[in-house]
Amino acid sequence: MATGTTELLDPRGENDMEAELVALASSGATTLVALMVTDGWERARERFGSLLRRSSAAAEAELDASRARVLADPGGAHESARQQWRTELRAVLAEHPESVGELRAILGEFPQEGEKAPVRTEIHGGEFHGPMHLGSGTQINHFGPR
Repeated sequence: MATGTTELLDPRGENDMEAELVALASSGATTLVALMVTDGWERARERFGSLLRRSSAAAEAELDASRARVLADPGGAHESARQQWRTELRAVLAEHPESVGELRAILGEFPQEGEKAPVRTEIHGGEFHGPMHLGSGTQINHFGPR
């Protein structure tokens, strides 16, 4: 048994394990493509690029080209990009079983579809000349010494 493959051992059988890897690759592809049109793209590009570089030295260039297509055709290019990255991620998971944990960690760093990213705003000191609105929810500002 190879070191680092224990995450992939599945007493349910090989077919269930394959289904789990396909589901993980699909989740990764959906998250990746969704992040292509957000402010979180640079971090996503760095994290997914690191993972994808295991099977392609040009991973970042491929990510950039895919993002350009998604930005140029927001409706039509999403599904083809998801299919492309699902295939690419599945190949990485198959060739490098140790990458399963890394992909799970990456997915944990980004909000999933339907989730809102947490907003945290801190203001220290400063001078304000009128009302401020940052994000939504409760905002508490403390001015002066506590």
